[in-house]
Amino acid sequence: MKVFLDRQFVPFGSTVLGNTATSRLLLCNSGDLAVRFTWEVKKSIFAISPAEGYSVPGSNITLTVSYTPEKLQADVCCQAICTLSNHGKLTVELSGTCVDVPPPLMTISLSCPVRQTATTEIPIFNKFGQEVTLSASISGEYFSGDKVASLPPYGTQLFKIKYAPMKVITPPQLHKGTALFYLMDGSCLVYVLEGFATPPAMAERLQVQLPTHTSHTLIILVHNWLQVPQKLLVTHSLESSSEPVSRYKLSYHPYLMVSGSKTRELSLTLTSYLPGTLTFKGIMRLQYLPLWPCESSSNRLELTSEQLGVLPYTVKTTALPPPPGPSLNLTCDLGLQASAHIQLRNFSSLQAIFECASSHEDVTVESPVTVDPGESKSVNVVYQPSSLTNISTGICATSLQAGDFLFPVIGTSLYPEPRGPYTLTPGSNVAVSIKNIFKEAKTFIFSIDNGAFLIKEPTLHLQPNQVVEVTVEMAELEGKQFPQYPETGKLTVSVTDEALCHIQWVFYLCGLLNTSRSSS
Repeated sequence: MKVFLDRQFVPFGSTVLGNTATSRLLLCNSGDLAVRFTWEVKKSIFAISPAEGYSVPGSNITLTVSYTPEKLQADVCCQAICTLSNHGKLTVELSGTCVDVPPPLMTISLSCPVRQTATTEIPIFNKFGQEVTLSASISGEYFSGDKVASLPPYGTQLFKIKYAPMKVITPPQLHKGTALFYLMDGSCLVYVLEGFATPPAMAERLQVQLPTHTSHTLIILVHNWLQVPQKLLVTHSLESSSEPVSRYKLSYHPYLMVSGSKTRELSLTLTSYLPGTLTFKGIMRLQYLPLWPCESSSNRLELTSEQLGVLPYTVKTTALPPPPGPSLNLTCDLGLQASAHIQLRNFSSLQAIFECASSHEDVTVESPVTVDPGESKSVNVVYQPSSLTNISTGICATSLQAGDFLFPVIGTSLYPEPRGPYTLTPGSNVAVSIKNIFKEAKTFIFSIDNGAFLIKEPTLHLQPNQVVEVTVEMAELEGKQFPQYPETGKLTVSVTDEALCHIQWVFYLCGLLNTSRSSS
């Protein structure tokens, strides 16, 4: 038979309930005739796409195999049958395990006045060597975010979460939510969302100057933030006045009906009978914004009023060291790197230059960084582990103009996962990038378990952080008949150091009788 599959088993491993794990399967046609194929899958939780089609001679059709579990269940197996026109049938075994949602990685807290919006960004790292589509599920009455995002290979995408509360909440109560990010391998990233809604901020300040004994009408736009009609009670209070209350009149209708999600005008009529100043709401705020820690100090504050005279105050201030910023949790395989972003805010009135440094050599950060007055800038942080030891470190950003910022960093290093497959054809070659991520020079050993694939140099001595391109070739046919199934093998990379013999990098190889070559 000259129509075959590149493998007979597709294991999905552990997949979180509610997620869909996907894998690829090749349908190869090395014959001389076009073949129609139709797939039949025994269980609905497994699917193969496209379910039917045509395979022309010399083609390799990439099929997408998916596993969407419906309940917690271990070791689910299923056989999928591919019926070929005039060529019999092909079978592939599918298997998977459904697990529960894992514990949350961290808690994200948001706060804003009611009927306003607060946003934050969660960095999501793509550990796969291909662009993937990230599916997200955001729960919680007042939390929202994008449902789908595209992640570049081995890159980080910032996922925006919005918190838009419609009701004020009293401490210690909080609005609760959850953010679930489903990955293509069936795993899931979980974040707990907490929101605190403060009382509403002042919507607008109206100021008007008018002659006495003359009525003036003010128009205020009132928006109904709910989708149902509301009957609003209208009140006012006089905070301060240079004249008695009886010398002015403010009139309006005590109730206002506003339809759901609509805006309606409220008419206020103001009449003043004697010259003076009326303030219907006044709040004085004293802002203390230190940029550097300092001990307690006392300062004199005087408020001067024509009616009340001089009001003296003593203001005592203490500037404490800044609290740590949001922690960065970075995870990647040994030999790869993960990245995330920190936000630097310049609270000063001058342009600030931040010098950024990490206390661990496995974590690097962009430096220096220039931030304009009152602005923020996102700074890239890269974690490239040099061992399998997890780290807990920090990034310090220091500026003479804007002060210090400290960001905790937690790095988790994992054993290298196999990569590939790298697809070759007879006589072609492919380059595999190898980097010495260790802090000392090491001798690397390269071995291939299939004689159809060749490598010129079985050993290389690399300096720290040195990167080389190792060329893998596929031997010519030399008159021999090409086998019925693809040639498969793996390139194994290790070091001669006995203390590191348990660490290996594996690259899968696949040889096809095809004039085109691609690597994944």
